[in-house]
Amino acid sequence: MPAGGQGIIAIEGRPDTPVHTLLKEVNDEAAYLSLAAERLVLKRLGFGCNAPVGVYGRINAQGSFQLALSTDLQGTLYRFEESGRPDDSLEIAERIAERLRKQMNERL
Repeated sequence: MPAGGQGIIAIEGRPDTPVHTLLKEVNDEAAYLSLAAERLVLKRLGFGCNAPVGVYGRINAQGSFQLALSTDLQGTLYRFEESGRPDDSLEIAERIAERLRKQMNERL
């Protein structure tokens, strides 16, 4: 499983400029939602780019958003998967992060 945000190509532009308007027109909404969810999981857990965490979000052919998380902290493997509507991608990310946090706390 890849690290959060791995493989995403991103271009940013200042708001209210012609470049920003152009970027909005070519934005891949599915990729954007996936990246936002992946980044939110890492942020909620306080993980950076060096943490042994794989997180992958995607919208499948049926239009369902899926997010999976896999991590190995101190030799313990945790794996969570959840799916739902694309509009719920950030809520799914919050639930995944909370589930991992709960599991980690139970082991301490």
